[in-house]
Amino acid sequence: MTKWSAAGKFRHTILLQTDRSNGQTTSGQHVQTWSTYTTAFASIEPSAGADPWIAQQAVPLAGLTHVIKTRFQSGIHPQDRAVYRGRIFNILYALNLEERDVELWLYCSEDITNTYRPPAIG
Repeated sequence: MTKWSAAGKFRHTILLQTDRSNGQTTSGQHVQTWSTYTTAFASIEPSAGADPWIAQQAVPLAGLTHVIKTRFQSGIHPQDRAVYRGRIFNILYALNLEERDVELWLYCSEDITNTYRPPAIG
């Protein structure tokens, strides 16, 4: 019995980021500073009808637009986000599929108001 998921289904390379904000501007506005803590291979699917688990929830995940599936890794939280080719996906919920530490499903809401621009080098 193998513990790994099929590699071919994870064809997208995503950045997983966490908010490292710790300050405000001189005018008192909150400054968000995102830091990439890992890169992962994943599949990104629209959520419409993608998973019967969603329909069974007493409180549906508001704003759910996509499900990102990747190999399991600990330490991913709902305040984190995933970035794929400039598209930002805010993580609403992380599900350790069957509690087997093999595959992680990230239920996300795509942020269409912002796009990620990598920092300039040099």
